[in-house]
Amino acid sequence: MDAREMARVRLRNQHLVGAVDAGSGDPAAVVARFGAMQAQEFAIARWSIGQRARGLDDAAVQRAFDEGEILRTHALRPTWHFIAAADLVWIQRLTGPRVHAFNGAATRSRGLTWPRRWMRPACPPAAIDSPTLSCGPSSTA
Repeated sequence: MDAREMARVRLRNQHLVGAVDAGSGDPAAVVARFGAMQAQEFAIARWSIGQRARGLDDAAVQRAFDEGEILRTHALRPTWHFIAAADLVWIQRLTGPRVHAFNGAATRSRGLTWPRRWMRPACPPAAIDSPTLSCGPSSTA
């Protein structure tokens, strides 16, 4: 495969050329198709969703975000990513222990600590398929 063909394959796999419709006009479906999408720069990240499905404009993507269908979170690492709301629990269960370990090291290196009441144990692998979230960070102080 030469460089030109490789570029075509990458563009097609990223849903930027060819049958561009990664989500049938649904912003959350576009994000879900990718699992997560980098969203450090909010406006550019919205545009990135919109260019991958027919009929999406900035208002539709913003509305999906405002209505909670798309979430902007640090679920994969300490940078912003969009994830579909429906994928939040399993992604956090899968990636939470690694993200918390990284953040814990960074926090400790700055001499900061988290109150123990804010933390729960990391999820064991069997918990990833559980319908209820009973591990990971606590949302209550």
